Amino acid sequence: MLVPQYMCCFATEKLAAKAIVLASCLYLIAAESHVVVKANEGNIVGKVVKESAVFWGIPFGRAPIGELRWRSPRNPKKYEGKYWNATYARSGCPQICETLRKEFCCPRTISEDCLYLNIWVPRRLMSISKGDDVLRDSHYIISDSFKKTNSDALPVMVFLHGGGFNIGSGSALLYDSRFLAGRGNVIVVTINYRLNVMGFLVQEEGNLANFGIRDQIKAMQWVKKNIAEFGGNPNKVTVFGQSAGAESIGILMTSSYGKGLFQQAILQSNPWSLPYRSLPEARRLGDKLAKAVGCQPRNMTCLRSISAGEITSAGTKVGNFNLQSRGKVLYAFQKWGPVIDGDLIARLPYYSFMLGKFHKMPVIMGNDRNEGYLFVRAAFKKPVGMFKYDIIISFLAGNEGSSIANRYPGCLFCDNRHQMSEIATDYAFLCPSRRVLFETGMTSWDYYFDATVPFKGLYANDACTKKVCHGSELAYIFDTVMLTNFTFNAREREISSKMQRYWTNFAKYGNPNDKASRYTVNRIFIS
Repeated sequence: MLVPQYMCCFATEKLAAKAIVLASCLYLIAAESHVVVKANEGNIVGKVVKESAVFWGIPFGRAPIGELRWRSPRNPKKYEGKYWNATYARSGCPQICETLRKEFCCPRTISEDCLYLNIWVPRRLMSISKGDDVLRDSHYIISDSFKKTNSDALPVMVFLHGGGFNIGSGSALLYDSRFLAGRGNVIVVTINYRLNVMGFLVQEEGNLANFGIRDQIKAMQWVKKNIAEFGGNPNKVTVFGQSAGAESIGILMTSSYGKGLFQQAILQSNPWSLPYRSLPEARRLGDKLAKAVGCQPRNMTCLRSISAGEITSAGTKVGNFNLQSRGKVLYAFQKWGPVIDGDLIARLPYYSFMLGKFHKMPVIMGNDRNEGYLFVRAAFKKPVGMFKYDIIISFLAGNEGSSIANRYPGCLFCDNRHQMSEIATDYAFLCPSRRVLFETGMTSWDYYFDATVPFKGLYANDACTKKVCHGSELAYIFDTVMLTNFTFNAREREISSKMQRYWTNFAKYGNPNDKASRYTVNRIFIS
């Protein structure tokens, strides 16, 4: 059993009053606060926190800059020097991350050099080394017993962050996985991937698209090759993701490129109904982007000479919704995102599941109660009356407008954004998710999350303290509230413990209950 380092100091100080003894203890703490692991590219030095070891910013691909911008990711280079310093977080990929609490949801810095992943390892896997050719002083290593056999190695959970393929980072505070790994006895990996224009521009001829998804594939290939050295089982990987991260999992489950990268999946709040552009449509959008930054369409030399900041900024201003966009209004919610390229993505993942063309595996899928609320409030800043509601539904739904209005009747003297939120929740999230789940078989579980995040100022809309908005489950799964000035009450703490137990049990047993459970109801209600 490892003794917490602060206890070491306290005990030593009580046993000996001499300052030299206390100084010795402090020196030992500094030395033993590091952990060393050997990967294919060389030695990696991480840091040890109270709950786990953490390896920040491990490169899984070369920096996609210069001629590598808008190319499939390349393998990382061998590390220079004795080791790679993984004791601090690296930059997120280029983005304009505008949220009320940036320190919670956004990367601290951004750079095109962003293809990094982070790994959290439970402390019980570590033992003391008195020094070696990597670090001269005493430090931690991963015990050999966890690296030699799959029976002792821990299950691995790889998280794909959301953000509409537009913002986000695996190193954001929201996704710090020290508590999930330490309490759940699993290894957790979070990753960066290219976003917005930088990850999904289509200009060159051929099937050169979906670079952000290809980054995810490269990261999981790195995990498969190296995670055993961290005490993880490369043949027991669960990928889990929220929103765009769940979309990505749907893509990987229906693409030949995803085969064998993971054995189980958790899809949180996947907007299955959002459309993807075809290659010609994506190229036309790319042409507009090229002109916006002063380049001729398809001139990659010119495009690669423009700064990432200018490219990203221009990407927010082209291809926006207008009244001529009827039938494609949902593109506005994911302007730069996955493209049906005929290579990595053959069709919308929803239809691949309907056709039975997906990798069979145990899955959890589910949604939050008010998924559509944030999106409707973002699109309609002011209350929507009955007359305007009928016009909007008729415009967006066409011939189906009347049947939708009958199912979600408007209200004469109230704000009809409530009905619009229900439509968005059912159409984009809830109904297609359950339909897909039905196709996956009996090793699947459906969850319905009905607990609010009661922290004003965390969401752009304070009403989400009373609504179960898109992403509400994340604070409970990772419990990074512990790292902020917010506090869960007793009931919320219990919900967080349940969520962590369900997710990590699934990673271990393929069942969110436990290994010996005979519980066969494939429905989880979390409130």
